[in-house]
Amino acid sequence: MKLSLKLMIAVTLCALDLSVGWAQRQYPGSPGLPEDVVWMREIYRTLDLTKDTNGALYYPVEPQGNKMNLFATVFRLLAQKKIPAYEYQLDGTERFQKDAEVTFRDVLDRFQIYYELKKVANRRDSVLSISNSDIPSADVLSYFVKGGMVF
Repeated sequence: MKLSLKLMIAVTLCALDLSVGWAQRQYPGSPGLPEDVVWMREIYRTLDLTKDTNGALYYPVEPQGNKMNLFATVFRLLAQKKIPAYEYQLDGTERFQKDAEVTFRDVLDRFQIYYELKKVANRRDSVLSISNSDIPSADVLSYFVKGGMVF
């Protein structure tokens, strides 16, 4: 079973002025746009991991110590709740609101990724445990990347 995961990476180059105004109303999915935005350019690209030039993003397929590919890195950051994940809209619209956020456990269940719940001493709740071999890095063949420049 090949996963059809789409990763949206938003890179925004803008000034440090975080005032909310016209720009925020024009681009509601982009938090922190300065008031004086005149023009915004968004570029969508597909990174094909089957091409040799993108091999550094794909290898090692299974994490080896502290070496891991891009998907395994994002997977771990999501597991540690350091980055949020959002529901992908089939019509292509971007919704980065709290109601569109999905939990790490939802992602595991949706894509049928094996995990175990383990009890840890000094904690009341259980911890998700995932083996490196269960991270589906080999199934990810491309990334859909969004880059944004604000002028």
